[in-house]
Amino acid sequence: MLQTIIHKTNEVRMLEFAEHGDDDGKLVIAEGMQDIPFAINRVFYIYGTRPDVVRGQHANKKSEFVLINVSGTSKVRVIDASGNEAVYSLSRPRVGLYLPTMVWKDMFEFSEDSVLLVLCSEHYDPTEYIRDYAEFKRLTAELCNNVSDKGYNLRTLKPEDACRMLEWMHDESVIKGLNSQKFRCMQVEDCKRFIEKSHHDRENRHFAVADENDKYMGTVSLKHIDTTFSNAEFSIALHSDSQGKGVGRFAMAKIMEYAFEELKLDEVYWNVLKNNMHAMHLYDSLGYERTDLNPDRPNEDLQYRYRCSKDMYYKICRFL
Repeated sequence: MLQTIIHKTNEVRMLEFAEHGDDDGKLVIAEGMQDIPFAINRVFYIYGTRPDVVRGQHANKKSEFVLINVSGTSKVRVIDASGNEAVYSLSRPRVGLYLPTMVWKDMFEFSEDSVLLVLCSEHYDPTEYIRDYAEFKRLTAELCNNVSDKGYNLRTLKPEDACRMLEWMHDESVIKGLNSQKFRCMQVEDCKRFIEKSHHDRENRHFAVADENDKYMGTVSLKHIDTTFSNAEFSIALHSDSQGKGVGRFAMAKIMEYAFEELKLDEVYWNVLKNNMHAMHLYDSLGYERTDLNPDRPNEDLQYRYRCSKDMYYKICRFL
């Protein structure tokens, strides 16, 4: 199952905000990264729309949204990559609708007094909008095909993986895009020790990506697993002969499935060197969220890594 990347309607959810006040009036508060599951970077609102007009009619590669009818009513139709469709009615100013990336959205049946407030995770960028439904279906179908397993699987690392592991560690075309230079110093025995340690390591989970013949193609990992903050850091390294074949997309889908469904984590983050344009293009095309340091988070090690100016950070969250 590739739910964390492809099937998005199950991530859509209604949010109910706390309401304060009395007979003299009401106050509703919605704060970014608390009541709203992202940092708010843009706000706009829609009003004066006729009931027969359909607004939206687009998908977004990067932006997440929360829609709130602060006055009147409207409906929202959401369609994901698999064709799953759901319709939501918005009629209360203390209730919002969360929309993740890469879902098609239509807003319709506006009442005459409707004011639809929209909170966005990103500043406006016309290049991340998909405004043609046929193009949306084409891109999502391509994504589904690229992530199909093709006989690939994740398995426990084996001692016999050490030689091919060392090959990518000494391959400049591979390690130039990774945020560590220690690989150049590694030897076969170091790889074997790493593999042996991985079998007992609970703070980090490392898996081999293997083909239909069980040949090692690379390593995919969840590191620094933190049960207090319910997060972990994702990393992946592939042998050069395994790149450009959809292996990375497959491995990422499976490790995210493992993170959210098996470990029950709430967030997975990872860093990319800003000069690794190939990786950044991949993550942007998949609709993953670029993120900055959250200064209110007391995890000092995480904060330190987020400060690295040479890195770009991404994250994906599990919403219940």
